[in-house]
Amino acid sequence: MARHTRSDNLAVTYATGILAAWGTVWVLTSLVLRNPQYDAERVNKRPKQPNGSARGRSDSDQSTPTMSSAASPERAYSSALSSSGVEKGNGVSNGTTNGITNCKTNGATNGTTNGDGSARPLLKRRRKSVRFLVPPDEDIAESLFNNDMEYYWQAFPEDARFRERLSWAYDYYTSWRGSGWNFAIPTIPSFEPPRQSLSGELVQIETIPLRSRAGVSRPVSRRELLLTRLGRPVMAYLALDICATLMKHDPYFRTGRHEVAPPPSAPLAPHLRPALLYIYRSFLAAMIVFNALWALFSLDQVLRRRLMTRLFGRDVRTELWQYSDTFGSFVQILDHGLAGLWGRSWHQTFRIGFTAPSVLLLTGIKSKAAKKLMGSLVAFCISGAMHATGSFTMPRGARPWMPWLFFILAWVGTVTQEGLYHGLGLDRVAPRLPMVARRALNLLFSCAWMLLTCWVFVDDMCRAGMWMFEPVPFSFARAAGLGMPGDEDVWRIKEPLIYWHSGRHWWDTGLAA
Repeated sequence: MARHTRSDNLAVTYATGILAAWGTVWVLTSLVLRNPQYDAERVNKRPKQPNGSARGRSDSDQSTPTMSSAASPERAYSSALSSSGVEKGNGVSNGTTNGITNCKTNGATNGTTNGDGSARPLLKRRRKSVRFLVPPDEDIAESLFNNDMEYYWQAFPEDARFRERLSWAYDYYTSWRGSGWNFAIPTIPSFEPPRQSLSGELVQIETIPLRSRAGVSRPVSRRELLLTRLGRPVMAYLALDICATLMKHDPYFRTGRHEVAPPPSAPLAPHLRPALLYIYRSFLAAMIVFNALWALFSLDQVLRRRLMTRLFGRDVRTELWQYSDTFGSFVQILDHGLAGLWGRSWHQTFRIGFTAPSVLLLTGIKSKAAKKLMGSLVAFCISGAMHATGSFTMPRGARPWMPWLFFILAWVGTVTQEGLYHGLGLDRVAPRLPMVARRALNLLFSCAWMLLTCWVFVDDMCRAGMWMFEPVPFSFARAAGLGMPGDEDVWRIKEPLIYWHSGRHWWDTGLAA
């Protein structure tokens, strides 16, 4: 696929190589390096069973909460939040925040009803903390209180009908981040894994936080999901438009040659010194990459949820907790430096595939430090190879070894920062420094290393012509007069977005975009 597939759209061409490499990595991870039929379990729901029907837990743990049938899940959810004083978005880590603790919902009913029939949580004070019943989101509230469902850990249903087995396998293969599975990556909000493997026990639904330690949040209402996932592409659209317009002024983004100066007509760039010009160019490239992924992943969640609803109805794959944010908090870079950037703040979509081989390759190594060091090297090597495949599919000028080198240098940077931290004794001095100073040092090192090494990646994209693709159909930046002379046309797509393509065979004939 990567050797023979090309497109007139350079972004599509690059994505073709990425997806070809990732498909290979994910198939090997899913079917060779893991044993899903015997160790993978997903969160599923079913009509509530009699107490003690599930194995591996006591009767007291098996009961699920009940609430007045007159209460809507939305009112129950918002009433519990307002009564407890918890605001959505502030984040809950390990079930607690500011002295407020979520009670286990797999216990007795912890709610009463108001005069109008709406649910009113029964607040129980214990010392200075408040225990209350709060469904994690609207979808879980509806399943628990309106539909009388319960959530449980489902292993591969080998005795079930074909449709159920196909549903389980499809869910497993498409869950790249492991959301809703017992192998979920640690950066997303997840339920605690089952206490006993393959026991079919109930899910501890109160254990999923609003915000993970990596700063990844999850939506708690359908309205929040739509507003955030549709609002982000709008902001990304404007950023992509401005950056792409500015790039058209600069011949560097067509040739990859740093010595070529921008023309006098270019905004801002001709007046910058060489060092500042390099930073300016690197910033534009970073903004293009981030906003393109930000918009893509946000729209993907909206469309995927809609598609899953059409195909399977309102099941666990369409529930809100499955659609947590793609990127972590910027604070992770301030607190952890380059390790926080690559391991927490940047999107972790491919993390399982990158880390799975190290489990097999490093089985004979006993040192935790050596395992961590070599495991991260394996992950960066696979990531570099995947991006090198994207570069390989480009039609002209690209050097596939350069993206791979960039990710190897990223690993060197994380190891260097960690080595300096411990080798210079900063691990003993840092706790006595103000938080502002510690964060400033982490940010300074991270920015300096990225600026020193990003040219390896950016230059390769320049030579391949990647930055010349049109990311938006209508340019507000050009309408505002930012376009270069002779390139003021605000409509950027000259050809039909969707057309009929006739290939040599039936499998390469159809609608093309």
